[in-house]
Amino acid sequence: MLLFVDTYRGVGMPSIHSSPTPATPSLTPPEPATSSDNAVAIEADDATLRLIADADAITHGVCCRDAEWRITFCGAEEDTLNMAAENYCSMCAEEILRLLPNAFENDPFICPKDHKPCPPLFEVELRVMKEINK
Repeated sequence: MLLFVDTYRGVGMPSIHSSPTPATPSLTPPEPATSSDNAVAIEADDATLRLIADADAITHGVCCRDAEWRITFCGAEEDTLNMAAENYCSMCAEEILRLLPNAFENDPFICPKDHKPCPPLFEVELRVMKEINK
């Protein structure tokens, strides 16, 4: 199961979203951005993902079977799970369709990486709980 809201079938799924770069005092150097959308650099020891619900945010996708949910299909590093995503990264969608051309037409959803059926939503939601409570 891809980790973003699946509007094609109306099934809510978690998603990875880049958080905006926080404002910093003038004496503190800003954190380096990891991409042109002002994503915050992620520290290696920062294992916990933050949970948000922002329908307006541009949201990246990851595979639910990935060991880490920080690197998205388009290669961006992320630190937030967005449970209300409606706007998706077009580069993530292109990569998904490159891996499995009919990915968004499958019901149940087929993983674009291993071409196996995705796990049930409750299993993904359990993983979300583990990721945000590390």
